[in-house]
Amino acid sequence: MAVVLRSLSEQVYDHVIRQIKLGKLLRGDAVSETKLAEQFNTSRTTAREALFMLVNNGILVHGKKRGFIIKGNTEEELLKKWALIAQLDAFAADLALSHITETHLSEMESLIKRMHLAIELLDHEFYTDTQEAFHNVYYQICDNEFLVEMIFNLQNSLVRLTPVSDNKELLFEQCTLYNAQHSEIVRHFRNKEPEALRNCIIKHYTYNDGEFLF
Repeated sequence: MAVVLRSLSEQVYDHVIRQIKLGKLLRGDAVSETKLAEQFNTSRTTAREALFMLVNNGILVHGKKRGFIIKGNTEEELLKKWALIAQLDAFAADLALSHITETHLSEMESLIKRMHLAIELLDHEFYTDTQEAFHNVYYQICDNEFLVEMIFNLQNSLVRLTPVSDNKELLFEQCTLYNAQHSEIVRHFRNKEPEALRNCIIKHYTYNDGEFLF
């Protein structure tokens, strides 16, 4: 498979999105084009281009006095977005069901093991990256690039209201629960159980005690 090279502005864009996903940038936080330019050893113009792409996609807002600010969501907006992602993810899984092979399932099982390792290491970034790779396995074979783009755009717009908890015990207790659900997803894929697969994925996204989503 050909490697798609990302431009510097796209790399800056991806970096900001990643910091948001990891809970390192929150609603109302400022994003400095100068610091990004220094970090990526590029011009402020390139960094600014990336930030305006984020503005155009509704991730940031820009003002002459305040600069670039994380727009964020209300709790109600987050709940609505997670509910929509759950439905879209379940639809992607249903479309992928007729295309999935044992090779795909083995890859997903390998990623589950990596998530288990991340939990043992108490490494939230490792866990986050690996769980994204898990879902991407069936996104790539659902044969609907517009659906996948919708999912990614919604995911990229999710901004936590609070930092990721310092309570490692609670945080990774939730990760353990989610990873057990990943195993259920693989089982339903393997057994060709569309209804059970859909229900499992909806449950996977709607479980919430207030900690992991907000």
